[in-house]
Amino acid sequence: MTFALPTWAAWLLIALTALAALAAFVIRPRPRRQVVASVAVWHRVLGDARRRTLWERIRWVVSAVLTVLVAAAIAAALAKPARATGDPSAGRTLLVLDSSWSMRARLPDGGTRWERAIDEARALADTSGTREIAVATTADGIVEGPTGDRARIDRALNRLVPSGGPDGTWPRIAGPGSTHFFTDGAVPRATGTDVAVHSVFVPAPNVAVTAFDVEPTTSGTGAQLLVGVANLAPRAQTVHLTVTRGAETLVDRSIPIHAWDTYRDVLPVAPTGEARFHAHVSAPENALDLDDDLGAWLWTAEPLRVGVVGGSNSTAALLAHDPTLRVSTIDPASYARSAADVWVFDRWLPATAPAQPALIIDPPPSDWFGARGAPEAQPAWGTQAPHPVVDGVETPLLRLGQARAVVRPALQTIAASQRDTPLVSVEDAAHSRYVVIGFAVQDASFTSTPAYPVLVGNALDWLGRPDRGVRHQVGRLILPASTRRIVAPSGQTVPLLTVDNHVSATVPAPGLYLLETFGGQRVLSVGLDDPARSNLMSSTVAEGRPVSRGPRGDVQPWWVYCAAAALALSALEWVTWRRRVTI
Repeated sequence: MTFALPTWAAWLLIALTALAALAAFVIRPRPRRQVVASVAVWHRVLGDARRRTLWERIRWVVSAVLTVLVAAAIAAALAKPARATGDPSAGRTLLVLDSSWSMRARLPDGGTRWERAIDEARALADTSGTREIAVATTADGIVEGPTGDRARIDRALNRLVPSGGPDGTWPRIAGPGSTHFFTDGAVPRATGTDVAVHSVFVPAPNVAVTAFDVEPTTSGTGAQLLVGVANLAPRAQTVHLTVTRGAETLVDRSIPIHAWDTYRDVLPVAPTGEARFHAHVSAPENALDLDDDLGAWLWTAEPLRVGVVGGSNSTAALLAHDPTLRVSTIDPASYARSAADVWVFDRWLPATAPAQPALIIDPPPSDWFGARGAPEAQPAWGTQAPHPVVDGVETPLLRLGQARAVVRPALQTIAASQRDTPLVSVEDAAHSRYVVIGFAVQDASFTSTPAYPVLVGNALDWLGRPDRGVRHQVGRLILPASTRRIVAPSGQTVPLLTVDNHVSATVPAPGLYLLETFGGQRVLSVGLDDPARSNLMSSTVAEGRPVSRGPRGDVQPWWVYCAAAALALSALEWVTWRRRVTI
C-alpha cells in the first residue's frame, strides 16, 4: 500500500486521529447541577436494583469502537492510500512527459492530450510500489524527485504545462528502476528499449496559419504581405481569416478550404505607416489554439538611423543606396551631440564607449576599447566561422591591406587570415555589441568587390535588426547577451534566465515581442508556423486507450472507499444513537 504522504507520516496521522477520537469519547462533560425540592424520588429510582443485559454492558465499547473507526477512516482518506502493484525492490520510477506543443491539442471527448498524460502519470505514481518516483519533461528535464513523498509528485504533476522548446538530453536517474514515457508521438524520439511508452494520441482535426510574412518589393517602392492557411483535417471546412495592420482590418472573410489543402494569398501594402501586422484563423474543427495566430513586422516602416564618424565618405556613400537606412555623416567634433541607432566608426573611436551598437573599422588604439597588435601586411583571407556577419561574403579573390588584431578579451574572431590574424570579430555582452573589421576597407581592392557591401550590410543588420525576416518558435528562446527585458504583446514582462553570459526566456504564446537590449529596442516575431507540428492527425505511436477523467485516471484509489466507509459508519452511529441502541 502507498500513500500520498510518506508512509510513516500517514500511519502516524491515522493513529493520532484515532487516539484523539477515543479521548474525546472517554472524557465526558461535567454533569450539570440542578436544584430540586426533594431527593426522595431520586433515591428510590437510583436505589432500584435492575439486572443489566449483555448488550447494555458492552454498548459503550461498541460506541467507542465506532467513533474510533470513523475518525481513522477520515484520516486514511486524507492520506490517500492506493494499492501498490509494483515490486518495492525494483528501485525508482521515472515519469517522463512529452512537452511538445501538440500535447495541448483538444480531444473530441473533452480535455487535452496533456491532461490525459497527467492522468495516466498520476495513476501510475499512485499504484507504483517503488520506493521513489521522479518526474521529468522532455523540455525541462527532471522537475521533481526522486522522492518517496507522493504528495510532492502530485503537486509537481499539477503545476506542469507543455513548454515546447528544443529537446534536451533524455532524463535519467541513478540506480535501478523503470522509465515511463507519456507522449502523443507527434515528434519522433529515440527512447531506448528500456522505456515503457504510454500513448495519449487521439487524432484531432486542426487549422493553422502556416505562413505570414511582410517584405518590401524588389523595387523598394512598395511592400507585400504573404498569407498561408492550412486545413489539416480529413474533411473540408470553412475557415475564417482575419488580417489586421495595427487597428486597420485588411482581411475579414470566410474561406472554404478542402481537406489537407492550403490557402495562399499575396496582399500589396503600403511600405510606410504602421509596422505591426497580425493574422488569426478560426474553424469549427480546430484542436490547437497555438497556431491560430501569427504576427509580422515590416522592418522598412522604421528606417535604421546610422551615424558614420571618421575616415573617408566611401562607407557613407555605400550605405546611402539602402532606402531602409537613414545615414548621417558626422564630424568627430559633433559626435557627442548626435544620435543614432547604430554607429559606424571608420578609423576613429570616441573617448568613451558608445551607448549604442557600433561597426568599428580599423580602429586606432584606445584606452576603453583596447590596443592594437602586431600588423600583418597583405593578409590572405583564411578561416571563417559560421556567423550572420560573414554569411555570403565571397573571399577567394580578396586582396586586403594591413591587418592588426585588437587586444580585447571579449572579442570573438569569426574570420581570420591564414596566419590567424583576426579580420572580422564580434562582441555581444551585457553592455556592448560591436562588429570589428581589423583592416582598412579602403586598402587594396576590397571596396571594389561584392564582399564589401555584403559584409557591411550584414554587420548593420546584426547590430541593429538581427531578427529581420526571422520567425522564432514558441517556447524557449536564446537571446543576445545584451538583452535587458522582453515584453509580451499583453504588456507583461517575460522572465529572463541568465547563466554564464547566456540569456534565455520562455515565450508561451505567439505574437510580436518587444526586446530591449543594449543600445535600443527591436521586435521579435514569435509563432508556431510549422505545418508538421500543426498536423494532429498522425503520430509515431499507436492511438492510446481511453482514459478515465477521474482525479486519479483509470485506477480507483482506496481513499474513496475510506471516505465512503467513514460516511457509512457515521450514519450507522447516528441511527443507533437516535434509537438508544448505542450511547
